[in-house]
Amino acid sequence: GDHIGITSGMINDLHDDQPDIVTGWNVMYDAKVIQASCEHAGIDMVDLTSDSRVPYEFRNTFLKQGQAVKRTASGREMRLDPQERWDIALTTSSWRIQDAMQTYWQLRKAKGKESGGYGLDAVLTRQLGIGKIKFATEDSSVPSGTLHWHMDMQKNHKVNYGVYNIFDSLGLWVLDKKNSDLSSQISMLAGPCDYSR
Repeated sequence: GDHIGITSGMINDLHDDQPDIVTGWNVMYDAKVIQASCEHAGIDMVDLTSDSRVPYEFRNTFLKQGQAVKRTASGREMRLDPQERWDIALTTSSWRIQDAMQTYWQLRKAKGKESGGYGLDAVLTRQLGIGKIKFATEDSSVPSGTLHWHMDMQKNHKVNYGVYNIFDSLGLWVLDKKNSDLSSQISMLAGPCDYSR
């Protein structure tokens, strides 16, 4: 397919709409897909993600995955789950990329880990009483939610996959309407400090 056409169309819509925050669940994965799409097409991601009003010499895109391992004062290493990391995705655009999963965890970590994990399905089920939409593929050997499943759905079940993705977006929107993590909580708690901290 035309990956860069889809990618640039999506990014250009963001430039037109100028939202404050662009989010997703485990959004660094999506940022890396955008980066790979640009590289494959020979396009500089900085030019695509930067607002056209930003002079070329000031344009920048910075992606940094959060620490996967934390070393304690005693020297012991602890593996951090994806929600416990703090990924940074900065662009010279009108919007900020923020991971909803990591924000969800950061705002609740003092209470300890919640049972059931931090996948979007688990959090939606806990918080809203509804999980993600699930579609079985004709090949029952393809486990739902795996990379193979996503590829099979994109190729062979486009309408179902579109519904699946729309519901994910709506589920995340309803979740934020309930808990206000991205619409107000993270801003109030960050105060004057930079979001990347």
